[in-house]
Parts: sequence; C-alpha cells; structure tokens
Amino acid sequence: MIRFRPRRETSGHVLLRVLAASSALWSTLACSGTELQAPPQTASSIEVSFSRVPDRALLQFDTISVTATVRDSQGKSISGSPVTWEIRPGSPGPAVPSITPTGERTALVTMGYMTFYVVASASTRAGAPAVTGRIFVALPPVTELSAREGQAFIWTRAAGFTRITPPQGASKVFPRAINDAGQVVGSVELDGQASSRRAFVWSASSGFTYLNPPDFRGRSIANAINASGTVTGETAGFQSGFHAFVWSPESGMTILPAYAKEDYSSGKSINSAGQIAGIASVAFGVERAFRWSSVGGLQVLPVDTVRSSFAVAINNSGQVVGSDGPSEWYGDLSGPMPVLWDAVGGRTQVAGCDRPCEMQVVALNDRAQVAGNHDGRAFRWSVSEGINRIPEMNGFGASRATAMNDGGDMVGVSGKRYVENRGWLWTGGGELIDLGMPPGVVYVKPAGINNAGQVVGTFR
Repeated sequence: MIRFRPRRETSGHVLLRVLAASSALWSTLACSGTELQAPPQTASSIEVSFSRVPDRALLQFDTISVTATVRDSQGKSISGSPVTWEIRPGSPGPAVPSITPTGERTALVTMGYMTFYVVASASTRAGAPAVTGRIFVALPPVTELSAREGQAFIWTRAAGFTRITPPQGASKVFPRAINDAGQVVGSVELDGQASSRRAFVWSASSGFTYLNPPDFRGRSIANAINASGTVTGETAGFQSGFHAFVWSPESGMTILPAYAKEDYSSGKSINSAGQIAGIASVAFGVERAFRWSSVGGLQVLPVDTVRSSFAVAINNSGQVVGSDGPSEWYGDLSGPMPVLWDAVGGRTQVAGCDRPCEMQVVALNDRAQVAGNHDGRAFRWSVSEGINRIPEMNGFGASRATAMNDGGDMVGVSGKRYVENRGWLWTGGGELIDLGMPPGVVYVKPAGINNAGQVVGTFR
C-alpha cells in the first residue's frame, strides 16, 4: 500500500498560490463583465485653460468655456479626482461673473465687470488638502459696449431672436417700427459715421431699400410705416435743417411743407389713411405738434401753454398722443403734460399726471390706449380704464415702454445701469414675458411691435 504524505508548503509557495488565486479571480470577474475599480490616483497639480483667449472683444455677459486638467506627481493626466469650481474676485466691479459646471472637467464662465480668478480644486487622499489651479481674467472694458450697438433683431414667441444683417457698406442698423406685413423701417449707419445715417425699409424677402436718392449725401431717419408700406420720418440734405417726409414705393420721397419757414420738422407716426403726426418749429426754440394729410395739409394742434408741444403717435381714427410744455425740466416750472388730441383737435389730459409730473407717452393704438412711462414704471392708459402699471420683472424695478400694438401688447426694457437690460412683452391680457438674452448680449431694447406679435429692436 502506498501512502501519500502531505507536502509542507513554504511561505513562497503560499504567496504563489495566493497570486494565482487572485489572478484567477480577476480573470473570472473580467469574463463575467463585472466592472473593476482601479486604485485611486493621487492629484498633484491642476492646469486651468480657456477654450479661447479672453481678449478685448470679450464683454460683460459673454460666455467662455474653461477646462481643468488634473495631473499626478509624474505629470501624467489622470481621471477620477472630482473637480469643483469657484470665482475669486481680483478687483471690485458692479457686475460679478459666474461659473457653471458643464462636464466632469469643464465649466462655462459668464463674464462680469471685475477682474477675477477662475479656480479649480481637486481632492487628494483622505485628510490631505485639495490641490488647486487658477487662471486670471482681466476686466472687460466698459467702452467696448459701444462696439455692439446697432445690432438689429426680430423676435417672435415661436422663433425667438433672428438677427437682421446690415447691408453692404453699413455697420449698424437702428430699427424704429414694424408693420403687420413684417416691413421694418429705421436707419443704417454707413462707414461707421452717425452723421451718415440713411433711412430704409426692410423685409425678409426684399432686403434693404434706401428711401433717399442714390446720390443723397445727408442724414435721414425713418420713424414709422403704415400697413400699405408708406413711411414717414425726417431728412436733411435737400435744404437747411431737418424736414419731415412721406415716402411710398410708388411716389418716392416728398418733403412736407415747413411751418412759418422754420428749418425743422419730423414725421413721428403714420396711420392707414396716410395721416402723419409729428413736430415742427414755429419760432426759435418753440416746436408744435402737428397732424398732416395730403388733403388737409399741415394742422398745428392746440396747446395749453405758450411753450412747445410734441406728438409721438397717431391712430387710424386720427387721434394723436403727445405732450405740451417744455422739452426739459426748468426748476419749478411746469413739466410736459401728456395729451390726447381727438380728430378735430380737442384735448384730453392723460390722467395721473399733475404738473409737474415725470410722465412720458410713447404709443397710441386704435383702441385709444396710450402707452408710456411714469416715475420709472411703464403703464397703459385709456379714458375708460384709467392707468394700469406694469408689474415688476425679475427683480428689475425700473421699466420703460417703447411701443404698443392695437391689441394693447406693449414692449419695453427693464434693468439697471451696468447690469443686463432685458426686453419684455406685456400682453393686453396682463402676461409679462421676458424676451430672453442671447449668448454674449448685454442689452435688449425693443423698438416696435406689430399686430402679429413680431418685435423689432436692437441688442448689444
């Protein structure tokens, strides 16, 4: 009979057997699909870099992506160690930047008016301090904001913002109004010179059409357009001073007759019948609101003061809204008085304004509703409903109306100095809508709204 005696194992044999068993176990887990966690790597340093260099073109509320690269003591890039982000100020400023994580090692920085550091931190082993990396960002110059002026848009609830691209030779577009056909009027700035602004009418299908002759060398602005595409505004270059005009595709530009041979007049609004409301000089330093038609000529509207009066809008009933009184404040003297003139010249004071009062009217619709601003708040007013002030928007208490359509939908802007200024739509039903803020934009200013709800304006 043969006997087998158990072999005595040395420590080396035991170690080999353990390693073999471990190898077999890892092979088994790998074959079974079980995910294996490698031993944690130790972070030794962090590099922070931007997707592009934040140069002078980077402005307040622009965004730029930032990435953190974590390395071990050998300088090799490692994964795993979580990264946290923060902003540390380098110098004070009125608008503080912010940072938002967008991935495991990336974030999005929104610029503000201050110098600051972007700081990334990664944890190491338990009980050891985190390692950090940072990058410095210089203060964006405030003067750079002017480079963004004159960027025009059309906004709708369905599509948001659509940019109106300037025509060849023009650097900036300043829209003033939009009709129900989507035609926009305003002025473009040629060769970067404000003195060379040219009145235009634009549509998505036809592009830009200048209203002055091709050899025109003066300055012109289109202020309003009616449903049939007839335009009014002011132009200089044919004679001395500025003069109100009426323009149509069929007849071209016609200069309205001056009042008392003075050298300034301006068409501010036009209705479907071609009646124009505007202002004209009647004596040195004195202006009067007028209503003009091709049949009745120029009619100066009655005033309750020996000083100036101003018209801003006319509706299809021939009513005109504006104000009388001085254009500026003179100590204890009475300020401008908002007025609604009827079709035959009768005057109705816009309620809620006792002299002196800080009230401005900006629009009038076919329901005889008036849009304006009173003590830093936009309002809508009518004889039957009185004054209705806009609610506060997103913490921005100050608001300013700029236009209104026939449904009572108003547009305007709210904001604070050096902080983002946001455009809004206040519907006739009372809904307050933030138009939003496209990436890199710091100021949204609506200028007009049509009955289809299209909003035209500028951003920068």
